[in-house]
Amino acid sequence: MDNNAYAQFKAGKDFDEAGFWERVTEIQERELSPEFIVIPDAPFSKEGTIEMANRVAKRIADNSLGADAMPWYLALQDGMTKAEVRAIFENIESQGGIVSGLFLGGSNKFKIAEGKKWADFAHDDLDVPLHFARAGTPDKLALAIEIGADMIDSTGPIRDQD
Repeated sequence: MDNNAYAQFKAGKDFDEAGFWERVTEIQERELSPEFIVIPDAPFSKEGTIEMANRVAKRIADNSLGADAMPWYLALQDGMTKAEVRAIFENIESQGGIVSGLFLGGSNKFKIAEGKKWADFAHDDLDVPLHFARAGTPDKLALAIEIGADMIDSTGPIRDQD
């Protein structure tokens, strides 16, 4: 489940955190099994994403929303470092939660320049899958395959000229 932060950002709205947690509660009550849930983030903001992930860490653990019940993915943004991502994983884990994967967000420039680094880090260092966000063009799909992304999403059909 996407946290909808990007769509709200594009619409010029603040992130609806209360609405996000309502959707998580509904998933639990209906005993659904999403592929993953993106931890609340701040699109295109390294600092905002780090702050948000660390702030909700306790809530993830308090609500028993660990990987057994809900697979949480951390959104990556332009400028994030491996050390910062590892620190978020450790913070969430220290409070009883588990991060199950990485969600490659950020700008297209970031994905092109650093996507392979993050895929390797996800697989080799953290032993988690990498989701490639917004892969809605043939070039982005090719990049996702090239870097070894485990899954992708798109807001529309992926089309080619053929």
